[in-house]
Amino acid sequence: MSRNEGVVSVLRRWRPRKLCLGELATAARHSLPITALVFNDAALSLIDVKQQQRGFKANGVRYPGINFADIAEGANWRSYRVNNPRELQMSLKKAMKGTTPALIDVTVDAAGYRAQLEAVRDVPIFATNNSKEKHWYISLQGRFFLRFIRFKVGDTAMVERFPVLLAGGLGTRLWPLSREIYPKQLMSISGKGSLLQQAAGRAIKIAPPEQVITVTTEAHYRPIRDQLVDVDPALGENILIEPEGRNTAAAIAISAFYAEDRANDAVLLVTPADHAIEDEATVSQAFEGAIYVASLNRLVTFGIRPTRAETDFGYIRQGQKIEATEGAFEVKSFIEKPDHMSAERMIADTDVYWNSGMFVFSANTILHEINRFEPEIFATSRNAFEQRVIEKNITRFTSKDYAKIPSLPIDKAVMERSDKVALIPIDLGWSDVGSWQKLWEISPRDENGVAVTGDVMVEGCRDSLLRSEGRLLACVGLENLAVVETADAVLVANKNSDQGIREIVKRLSALRRPEATRHLNEKRPWGSFKVLMENPGFKIKELVINVGGRLSLQSHQHRTEHWVVVSGKARVTRGDEVEFLSSNQSTYIPANVRHRLENAGPNVLRVIEVQCGNYLGEDDIERHDDVHGRVTNDIN
Repeated sequence: MSRNEGVVSVLRRWRPRKLCLGELATAARHSLPITALVFNDAALSLIDVKQQQRGFKANGVRYPGINFADIAEGANWRSYRVNNPRELQMSLKKAMKGTTPALIDVTVDAAGYRAQLEAVRDVPIFATNNSKEKHWYISLQGRFFLRFIRFKVGDTAMVERFPVLLAGGLGTRLWPLSREIYPKQLMSISGKGSLLQQAAGRAIKIAPPEQVITVTTEAHYRPIRDQLVDVDPALGENILIEPEGRNTAAAIAISAFYAEDRANDAVLLVTPADHAIEDEATVSQAFEGAIYVASLNRLVTFGIRPTRAETDFGYIRQGQKIEATEGAFEVKSFIEKPDHMSAERMIADTDVYWNSGMFVFSANTILHEINRFEPEIFATSRNAFEQRVIEKNITRFTSKDYAKIPSLPIDKAVMERSDKVALIPIDLGWSDVGSWQKLWEISPRDENGVAVTGDVMVEGCRDSLLRSEGRLLACVGLENLAVVETADAVLVANKNSDQGIREIVKRLSALRRPEATRHLNEKRPWGSFKVLMENPGFKIKELVINVGGRLSLQSHQHRTEHWVVVSGKARVTRGDEVEFLSSNQSTYIPANVRHRLENAGPNVLRVIEVQCGNYLGEDDIERHDDVHGRVTNDIN
């Protein structure tokens, strides 16, 4: 059989036949590109059905489950064991990519065969009254063979689900660690990767990575994509880039149009990319249950049992249980961010929950409700989607179209107004990580309640968060404080001083201070750079170019540049000239001259860059060619 015949051709020509162990070994020895599907029902099913038809008890027709995947693996086949249609779909894709034989062991439930056969023959079904059971039909050529398989799962297995990661937040309350160009979703909080990477990891447990949608802004696209690709390369394929943030209603609307364009029955599983969740198993189960509720034409939101009087969160009051569901309720009311006294009263109630900002709904239902309550958001989002630009699986929206979308959160636009909302309470160790106090709460702490990260020495401190990103941080006699050291700024504040930190960031922004928006050490697609010194008229940087890294072909209007190679080998383009530089060699780039720096060696390239000029902003750049697809005014 040729490689191109693949699984589909095998199924089309399928005839029941025996495959012996010797044939397994032969196929492996000759690397035949065969893909075998074993529908493993642990039963002699036809005899079993006949015994049932004649009123006999099952006798000698059931046997302990055999793992045929393990048997195939022992014969040097690639093997997979699956329990539901989604897993089967993913395994088929993997099997088809290989050049050696593969076997997929499909575990199925034989209990409903009699009912299924009677259904084929148009006689009454008697075996089950379970409306949630899923029957999956494989028809081969539609003439001679029809087999019914009942998986041990519910309806949700066949749903085209699209996790949506909302990754456009800024997280200014976590300044100076979180900044406009490097927001909190990119931060590593617990050592398990960044918050974004943790969210992506949860998403690919629910759906294939190629179906995970990420919504972010142009300013954050590069680091967002780099982190996603580190989790799974396929996560870099479905990124929707907003020219500017227009709040969550717009982000969800364009995601719904995008998913609907790929699947008619698309269901969105929406989650912020900057939240922390301890119990990942529970969140996966919660999403699966919510998919079924969403199939009832519902907009599902998740409620978190409050643990304190939180004034920065919205609250949801639970209503009556929704029939035909497990653990889903009507919503009696949404409560905006309350004052402290109101929050204290509410947390004593058993029917009040924090609004988590996580949702599940079909693309069709949410678009219908957006059009119902905010027709302008629907119309402008649809127009922006229709005018989108697609390049290398990246979807961009034009500034002119996107700026017309009204900026509203999805809660205000739809959830607080719709009669289709369903609440599912969950407990999964959730935190929005929206302040130093909340970060302290989820961080490991010593016996005195002190959370330490980095090079920190502590003496006599209590209930504090102490974090150093570089230099030694010595803390003595502190209580209830957040002390955070970065390369260019140090924060000393009460852990609960969220509003005060916001005001500091506002003042820095008004003064156009770079500390408001960016770090001294910034990542780029080609590597990273660190600002070593900056004074009027000059700036000194250390550039680190990864192996194979290549900066854009660019020019600057207001500055000249001197490059000194510290280590590695550089290929320098300057106008029409190309030269190679090694350690201790340098070159000069005049203003308005096109130039490019590349790593031409087998090791990391380190370069000291000295900029001189009357304006040294990162936006003084004109790109003429870029392998990373950045536009002229993209400073990243």
